[in-house]
Amino acid sequence: MPSSFENEGWSLLAKAWNRIDDALLGALPKAMTLYRLYKIDKDGHIDSKPESLDCADDHEAVKIAMERAVACTIEVWDLGRCVAKIEATHQ
Repeated sequence: MPSSFENEGWSLLAKAWNRIDDALLGALPKAMTLYRLYKIDKDGHIDSKPESLDCADDHEAVKIAMERAVACTIEVWDLGRCVAKIEATHQ
């Protein structure tokens, strides 16, 4: 049967390992999210196949969509969640 010192030693070792593990995981880049941009026609229907984008977050995906929403409205989707609908700046 292990002594209380051995148990405490293993506990300290496990805590140290967890801190190292957390530090290493925190240093890894975050996973990108796959967004879809849909062009919407004047009647509110999808105009073409969606464009796929790998973005770090919603803000980045919306920023890219705003750059592309010149002649048509664009909807930004993350799986089944509509992130934004950006109206065309020129029609």
